[in-house]
Amino acid sequence: MCPHLSRLSTLHLQCQAVDPVGTVEIAERLGVSRSAVDQWRARDLGFPEPRWTVGGRPAWEWDDVEAWAKATGRQVRRES
Repeated sequence: MCPHLSRLSTLHLQCQAVDPVGTVEIAERLGVSRSAVDQWRARDLGFPEPRWTVGGRPAWEWDDVEAWAKATGRQVRRES
């Protein structure tokens, strides 16, 4: 028997859904203007750093933004 085969039986793969959002989606989901999102980014409020750049624009993982919003007392309109 191959020694690696026994390890495969205990290997667990996880697939996590990714929900990338831009400034427009963040504003919509938090019920604020796009300029409010830009202001959060400009201030030292702990707003998450973007994970990606899509079409030259920053994009965030929604879970990161949602966690920040909840931690800072902002209301989330749409659950992910």
